[in-house]
Amino acid sequence: MKTVLIAGAGAAGLMAAKMLSSKGFSVVVLEAATVIGGRICTLYDPAFSQPLEAGAEFVHGKLPVTLQLLEEAGIEYEPVVRKMVSIVNGRWHQQDALMEGWDELMQRLQSVQQDITVAAFLEQYFSQEQYAALRKAVKRFAEGYDLADIHKASVLALREEWMNDEEEQYHLPGGYGQLIRYLEQQCIAQGCTIYTSHVVKNVEWKHNSVHVTCANGSRFSGNKLILTVSPGVLNTEEKELGHIHFSPAIPQYLQAMLQLGFGAVIKLQLLFREAFWLHKFNNAVFFLSNESIPTWWTQADHEYPLLTGWLGGPVVNNYTQQDEAQLLNDAVHSLAGIFNMTVDDVRGALLQTRIFNWCHEPFVRGAYSYATLNMQKAVQQLTTPLEHTVYFAGEAMYLGAHPGTVEAALVTGQQVAASITNS
Repeated sequence: MKTVLIAGAGAAGLMAAKMLSSKGFSVVVLEAATVIGGRICTLYDPAFSQPLEAGAEFVHGKLPVTLQLLEEAGIEYEPVVRKMVSIVNGRWHQQDALMEGWDELMQRLQSVQQDITVAAFLEQYFSQEQYAALRKAVKRFAEGYDLADIHKASVLALREEWMNDEEEQYHLPGGYGQLIRYLEQQCIAQGCTIYTSHVVKNVEWKHNSVHVTCANGSRFSGNKLILTVSPGVLNTEEKELGHIHFSPAIPQYLQAMLQLGFGAVIKLQLLFREAFWLHKFNNAVFFLSNESIPTWWTQADHEYPLLTGWLGGPVVNNYTQQDEAQLLNDAVHSLAGIFNMTVDDVRGALLQTRIFNWCHEPFVRGAYSYATLNMQKAVQQLTTPLEHTVYFAGEAMYLGAHPGTVEAALVTGQQVAASITNS
């Protein structure tokens, strides 16, 4: 019976483990963190009456693999009403109102033949002052939603995303962590072994043989290795926590990893005494603004007085040295601006806060990937296994219609498992 070692117990790693163990492979999963799940991170905090999603939160469309697993596991999911409002300089606007120049933007996007960056596209076609608001909107979307640096991000990928944007979104009332627990249970029932607090440090490999040494001295051997750790970890310097040394070296793969876009995000959960936003706009779910923490949303249970704040993209670099008190101060000022309240009123209504900066998570170092000009070539390199022995998986290795999602991670887990089974 062949042994497969898997580094990372997130969605991709557990999906691969589930499939391989069902085919009779011996599977050992090594997770660096103290808990499994990776960027799916549901917290059940007694200070909050509902689960907190520190990481992945929504199912972005009718995603076949994700929904099939939820059905298989009997996990409840429900549609999210995508009611959005924009707040600019204190004035509220329905988000569905078309911005000036939007039709021209879409026509230009459809006419692009050769890929360029989003920044170059805007400079080439929309540099005039009359398009200032449109440029800001495109930049805000690319940076806030895709977490992308517009000077690196592919405009063709952005076009593909906008053209295929699905109206349906779903929320899991019991938390995304249910899916991780289901995968874990399936893996263990099929004979998998899962270790937490096992930081992969060294990988020695040759055809059909792998030896992995962890930071705690543990050593594991197998025939195959699947690496599902994030680009943020694989791009770390030698002395940094989480860095993996390969022998023989794999410079072409690590160079390809550098070509992937990998964005940053800070997510804030603020619990209040009451859902005061219902008095302002009682059917809004998403609030988009030009405040320092620009994006906020409510929960599926609109009466539950929790707001989730989202700060994504290159701007997160400005917050690397800020502590939670400074971030909370920015959040309070942002909400005061959005809802036309005083800062003291917002603070007085606040009961509990949780702030998650994914750049500070040593075994993630970011949030999710975005498409650069060189991404397709890089992913093709990374998804070609080294002598059918070392494999890469994870949402960053995905080239389908749902990038940066749990679906992307699950699909790559499936693909790498099928590749090993067939080989």
